[in-house]
Amino acid sequence: MENEQLRQALRSRELIGQATGVLMGQRRCRPETAFTLLVNLSQDTNTKLRDVARAFLNEFLDTLPENSRDTAPSPREPQVQPRFESRN
Repeated sequence: MENEQLRQALRSRELIGQATGVLMGQRRCRPETAFTLLVNLSQDTNTKLRDVARAFLNEFLDTLPENSRDTAPSPREPQVQPRFESRN
């Protein structure tokens, strides 16, 4: 039981880290700012942070050109609906 919880926590952390990295690249902001954006969206929508990160990454991957999708890492968990709009 503890091992599975640890694995889930590590997967969640990886998703959140990937989403933070994409936001940093898109907005040219610091890691703290990108993470805060994710946290605020999580709180505003009453959605777990890992689910916000997963949905954000899935949307990001959907925007990539078809030929670059083969090399882009994909989130390890199924897609989450609904889609979230990026905040400015």
